[in-house]
Amino acid sequence: MSFGSPVDTSPVASPYKTGPVSLSAPDLPTAKAPQRYAAAATSPRRDAWPRHLAALGFFLLLGVLATWPLALHALTSVPGFDSPSTRAGMADQDQALWAHWWLRETLFNQHTDLLRTDLLYWPYYRQGLSLILYDMQLLRTAIALPVQIILGLAAAYNFGIFLSFTLGGYGMFLLGRDRGLSCPASLFAGVVFVAGPYHLMQLLLETSLVAVEALPFAVLWTRRALAGERRSAIVLAALCIVWANLSSWYFGLYVLLALFVLAVGLAWRRRAGGWRQIRSIFARALFIGGLYGILYLPVLVPVLAEVLNAPPASRLFPFSASIRGASTPWFRLFLNDRNPITQPPIWLGSAFLGYTTIALAVWGTIRRWRRALPWLILFFVYLNLAMGPDLHGFGNVITINGQPVPLPYGLLLGLPGMNLIRAPGHANVMILLCVGMLAGLGLDALARLMRFPNSQATRTVPALLASTAILLSLAEYLVLPLPLYELHWPAAFQQIGQDNATYGILELPITLHASNDHHRMFNQIAHHKGIAGGYLPRPIPDPYRLPDSPFARFTQPYTTTDVLAQDESQATDALLQLYDFRYLAIYHDRKDYRVDDSPWSWPYPTQPLEDPEITVYPARQAALDHTYLYLGNSWSIPERDGNGARRWLNGDSGYMLAWSPGEQGQLALDLELAPSAPAVSLQLSLDDRSILSFGIETLSPTHHMSTPPIELTRGWHRFKLYTLTPATPSALGTSHAIAIRLARWDKSQ
Repeated sequence: MSFGSPVDTSPVASPYKTGPVSLSAPDLPTAKAPQRYAAAATSPRRDAWPRHLAALGFFLLLGVLATWPLALHALTSVPGFDSPSTRAGMADQDQALWAHWWLRETLFNQHTDLLRTDLLYWPYYRQGLSLILYDMQLLRTAIALPVQIILGLAAAYNFGIFLSFTLGGYGMFLLGRDRGLSCPASLFAGVVFVAGPYHLMQLLLETSLVAVEALPFAVLWTRRALAGERRSAIVLAALCIVWANLSSWYFGLYVLLALFVLAVGLAWRRRAGGWRQIRSIFARALFIGGLYGILYLPVLVPVLAEVLNAPPASRLFPFSASIRGASTPWFRLFLNDRNPITQPPIWLGSAFLGYTTIALAVWGTIRRWRRALPWLILFFVYLNLAMGPDLHGFGNVITINGQPVPLPYGLLLGLPGMNLIRAPGHANVMILLCVGMLAGLGLDALARLMRFPNSQATRTVPALLASTAILLSLAEYLVLPLPLYELHWPAAFQQIGQDNATYGILELPITLHASNDHHRMFNQIAHHKGIAGGYLPRPIPDPYRLPDSPFARFTQPYTTTDVLAQDESQATDALLQLYDFRYLAIYHDRKDYRVDDSPWSWPYPTQPLEDPEITVYPARQAALDHTYLYLGNSWSIPERDGNGARRWLNGDSGYMLAWSPGEQGQLALDLELAPSAPAVSLQLSLDDRSILSFGIETLSPTHHMSTPPIELTRGWHRFKLYTLTPATPSALGTSHAIAIRLARWDKSQ
């Protein structure tokens, strides 16, 4: 069987008829008739519409079974779990639910750019934070938008899940029929693809990868277009690749790889037809790729621009350790592991193929090896991709002279942009597609061995075998019941959401952002206000933890009250008002937030909005009639001794932020040098303009200094304290060498 022929060339017995039938493929090469290469590919078998309708219904029911009891709670719950110790089981669900909500919010309420928002990392991105690299799943959310409007957010989310089972399985059914499989074998191939552990695991892990339905359609039309069918096949192939790319850019890459492999395989199979036939195949491949590029260009150009302009600190390009950790060792294909730690149990690894599927795939490869060859080649291509850069043995990386044995993927990492693929193991989805087709061949081969001449029982053998194989596979694959999370939001946030004004809610603890803020984004669906963070797959530098951020008093507990001579409550009120935070929210559950030393409580002097999950304080209006000081995150948390509190400089530069209504005054500082530190010369600058130079000697460790009179305009100003001799070993190069004892602003009379 070739890459381009839909059926076998030898006379075979149909599993649906008692007598043999001759199946021909005019696109196969023969020495006597090379001109037959130019003929159109054999049309695939056509099934009556009731059979297609039955296939769609079958895979919808399969989706209901595989996700049980989701169908009973589809209007209120989504797959996931929120345990008392972690909300990691809702990380990607929170992100996907936010994407659904944001599409509706921006279209019907805010009327703003869909791919920009000012509600994350409030208020640092009032001009809009780009969402181009955020996994908005635009196709999925757009299709489900009517469902969201009519039935709600949970229904829209679950609509995408059931659609992935229905269309993904049906696409495999069509692909199987196109490649000559019987209806029962094609149904079984679909079951392997959509009920395999990879697809099921994405329901609980990376939910953007649930939408696998485009992949079999893309492979189907790509093969048809390359085989020489009508020109519309080229258009459909390009559209299906775009569809896959809009589902996940991983999937688009996998189909483009299939396009290349199928083109090479078909050209090799038709090599006897000469250069003209080979050129025709590659021309069609180029047409498909070119049309895909044109159709996808409006999305590709801004994405590339975002990638090229990304700062090094954005972590856009993952470390090699991250890529290795997200690879799939080959032996995981045969391990039926379950994780007893996470309850209810879920798959430890999503690469397991199923013993029933493996046995049928091996049998199909042996018995029908010509027809199995294309899928076998694709299987090993995607397996090499999924295994990542290193060769594994049974649990360990195989090394030579201490160095891992490299796989082809290791060479690919040297190509531009390949290190964007942080999870090679996602290629498991294509491994399941190939193995599903191989298992379908094995099922049909087994049915032919069990046929009974001149017996009506022959008609039922394929269906009985397929039913048995499906039941055995589902017993291996399914983990029921699927854990569900009922969507609910704190009553306090729902109450705030009734206010249509735009402002921010400062939520404590302030996390290290990135993956810790998915719960904050989920709650944003209820209150519609800005939050101090965001769960972005490609994190940005955290503005709240920058050295010159005035929010050190919130990222470190009570960092400014002991060393700043000003009213603590007024300074807090002023900061919240200046950044337009009208509420201060305290989360009760600590769970798995990586918060460093951020406080879990705050004694804010207003009557809170009580809620079982959070405490929400309305912010007070501040008197913005004098200058306020805020230490940045470049200073340590306070240390206390008999002389009061001090805060050490954590590096070679320390920042102090000042907000002024516009007045003249002096900044006074009490600084301390560590006993073991050498004398040092320091400089103080205001808004990058030097205003004072002075020194601290070892014999006089405590130093009081005041600036000359300074005229501050209305707004924010930045004081920076740093060494004048950075080229020499200085006290400022070491943590805990220079400390601040007191800082105050003296207004001129």
